[in-house]
Amino acid sequence: MGIYAIRRKYSWFFINPVALIPALWVMPYMWFQGILVLIIKLIAVRAVGVVRYEKYVTPAVSGAILGYGAPYLFTGLAQFFMNVLPKIYSLYVP
Repeated sequence: MGIYAIRRKYSWFFINPVALIPALWVMPYMWFQGILVLIIKLIAVRAVGVVRYEKYVTPAVSGAILGYGAPYLFTGLAQFFMNVLPKIYSLYVP
């Protein structure tokens, strides 16, 4: 609750309380990448400004993340419909 209060009072506080829980769970494995990305983000925001960062960088990064994750989504859906559903239907006996 303290981080919510700090984030509400000081808008410049960069730690998102909602993202803190999964970040702490993953942190033993990926702490260096997290710190590196945070430093890159802070440099980028200070270099281009908040408005340009939100206008150009956020959509580019979102597109890169979706482009990286979309094949996994389609592969998972294909596996579900080609392998899992037929096995479930074969076990169903009315």
